[in-house]
Amino acid sequence: MEDIVRRIVREELAGLAPAPASPKPQAPLPADPFAIEPLYSVAKVAQLLDVSTDYVYRAIKAGDIPVVELGSTRAKQRVRAEDLARFVADHSSAVRQHSQ
Repeated sequence: MEDIVRRIVREELAGLAPAPASPKPQAPLPADPFAIEPLYSVAKVAQLLDVSTDYVYRAIKAGDIPVVELGSTRAKQRVRAEDLARFVADHSSAVRQHSQ
C-alpha cells in the first residue's frame, strides 16, 4: 500500500513540474558566416546622417531605427547597415511626398 501511495505522489508531483522553456527562436545564419553585414555604433550613425546622437537615440526609442543589443547599455546598441538604409529611404520618400 505504501508503494502505491509513493507512486501516486511521484506522479502527481511530476505533473506539477513546470514545462521546460522552449528555446528562443534564432535568426538563420548567413551561408557564409564571415559575411556579416556591417553594424554601426550610434555615434557612427549620427556621423553618417550628419545629425546628433540625441536625434539617433530618439529615432531608436520611437522604433524608427531598429538596433542590435550587444549589451545592457545604450553604448552597446548597434544599427545594421540594412536598417539604416531603410530608415533613410523611408525618410527620403516622406520628403518627396511633401514637396509634390
